[in-house]
Amino acid sequence: RFYCEGGDLLDFIIRHPEGKLDDINTLDIIIQILSALDYLHNQIRICHRDIKPDNFLITVNEQNRPIVKLIDFGFAHYISRNVKLKGRIGTIMYMAPEIIMEKPYDEKVDLWSAGVILFNLVTGCEPFSQSYEQFKKIEMQILNKPINFDKINNNGLRNLCQEMMERDPEKRIDARTALEKAKMIKVNLINS
Repeated sequence: RFYCEGGDLLDFIIRHPEGKLDDINTLDIIIQILSALDYLHNQIRICHRDIKPDNFLITVNEQNRPIVKLIDFGFAHYISRNVKLKGRIGTIMYMAPEIIMEKPYDEKVDLWSAGVILFNLVTGCEPFSQSYEQFKKIEMQILNKPINFDKINNNGLRNLCQEMMERDPEKRIDARTALEKAKMIKVNLINS
């Protein structure tokens, strides 16, 4: 079935009480996002470059659990191990620091963006100012502002988000490792 009755992920978040999701729903969604990124990065070797809630459509399965579908590959680019990408591409609020600094980058820019989504899912707020009219202010916050990860109550989710939003791309977690960690956090949460 192709119709996504839930709208996009941004609408899905806004419709929830307090504008955020519980840890289990957050993990269900972030695991699917990371699965998509793992597939893109490691199987077909594509960097999406515009990961944001608006680019995930929502449908539900038979158990009424959210299913996310990644869309809009307009900025996507093939990647290779020894060649970095260039270009200021994406949506400012989800743009990785290396894109803002106009440095060559790789697929880990998608992990930064997914980390911003994770932060938003679990806290109900953005890690940076939402003043879209002041792009330079947002850019400076992305580059320099300490991110208040303490807003994330679950230790596992907090650590995962920190690893995804690591400003140094060489230290930033990759999609496959992030996916495995997210699955383990979910198992631990269910068993606690």
